[in-house]
Amino acid sequence: MRPSKVLKIAWQGLARNKLRSLLTMLGVIIGVAAVIIMIAISAGTEATIKEQITSLGSNLIYVRSAFSRAPMGNSSLGGGLVYDDAAAIAENIGGIQGVVVEQSSSETVKYDNISVESVTIQGTTADFPSVRDMEVDSGRFFTTAEQEGARRVAVLGSALADELFGDQDPVGEVINAGNVKLTVIGVLAERGMVGNTDFDSALYTPITVVFQKFT
Repeated sequence: MRPSKVLKIAWQGLARNKLRSLLTMLGVIIGVAAVIIMIAISAGTEATIKEQITSLGSNLIYVRSAFSRAPMGNSSLGGGLVYDDAAAIAENIGGIQGVVVEQSSSETVKYDNISVESVTIQGTTADFPSVRDMEVDSGRFFTTAEQEGARRVAVLGSALADELFGDQDPVGEVINAGNVKLTVIGVLAERGMVGNTDFDSALYTPITVVFQKFT
């Protein structure tokens, strides 16, 4: 049978059963659309989860202290970490590109007549930008020498810098974090929220300063 004859018979069948043909077409269209939508939702969810994991750091390992109280009558504690353990990890474990120790506090930060309450004071170490995949927008991050010497320097998150200084360059200015004066040496590039952490609203300073002045 010629193709033209087949098409003619098919068209006549569709014309005689318009409602049935319409319902069949709608069924096919809705089915295909549903499959496409489900695939798109699945792909979008996968991309969102991947982005969140990547933003946290896909090659990071977090190590936290887990203190356990000894039996009654024994005052010693076990299972905790100390600051020097970070150096031991870096020296004794292969493939480590950087080690960061973090200790946070919260203070009111002031500059001139501007005050921002409940700012996270993030004490950390010199490898912080590379480990946390952060970039410095202006100025610089503190060095290992400044960390070991407990120099009172600060690097501001982008949002905190905007709140305190607006369009003014904060590098070189002195701010107060609680009762501690800190010299601003840099501002980090915008990072946004990662999980429940707002990197842009924090103040970063050597962890030794936090040990001495804030905890």
